[in-house]
Amino acid sequence: MLSDVPTARRVVPRDLEVYIGKINLRLARRRKTNLFELLILKMLKSGKTQFGLFPRRHHLIYQGVRGLRDVSIKIPLAVAPGSTVTMTCQYDLEADLLYTVKWYKGRKEFFRYVLKELPHTKVFPLPGVNVDTALSDSHHVVLHDVQSDLTGKYRCEVSADAPSFHTEMVSSYMHVVNLPEGDPEIRVEKMKYAVGDVVRGNCTSPPGNPPANVTWSVNGLPERPDEELSSGFSWWQ
Repeated sequence: MLSDVPTARRVVPRDLEVYIGKINLRLARRRKTNLFELLILKMLKSGKTQFGLFPRRHHLIYQGVRGLRDVSIKIPLAVAPGSTVTMTCQYDLEADLLYTVKWYKGRKEFFRYVLKELPHTKVFPLPGVNVDTALSDSHHVVLHDVQSDLTGKYRCEVSADAPSFHTEMVSSYMHVVNLPEGDPEIRVEKMKYAVGDVVRGNCTSPPGNPPANVTWSVNGLPERPDEELSSGFSWWQ
């Protein structure tokens, strides 16, 4: 069934027959036929699309084309150093065939999957990137022993094969997190205070990447640091 096109009228089969007949006639007489008309004939024969005809003579638009769509990427937001990470790129090719899937860190490609080549996978050297080719395929890339320098933006680029070569790219960010080793330590000027005294304290957290956020609380209630409070407390970090 043909769907409605805004500001366009519905095409009846006779309209299509006349239009296609004119194209075929020009082909038979070896007269000039533009690329758009040849594309229309090919798509009709493949059954890939439905057509709507604008009032302007011989101007077609196509709807409902079945091709590459719904490209998405799934990467863990934060991982520990030394972890094995699986990055996933999902997509729906519908009637298209796959050409390539490429993976990038920043602007540098590090993994490629090409359906028509053997082997299908190819790895491009990038410092710190250890690709497991046995576990990587057209939807996944597996990295072993990730370290802090692999924090960054990752992109997946998917391309359909001829004739469309339609390409889409999606991206996501991954942090390689070095957690602090040990608990934070709190120091105060003295252990006993009278009512109305100002309490000054220091909280020190072990180093980590990214740096830890320190939140103060008194009796379970959060307090803001570096600010003298009405209760007579002040803090520094």
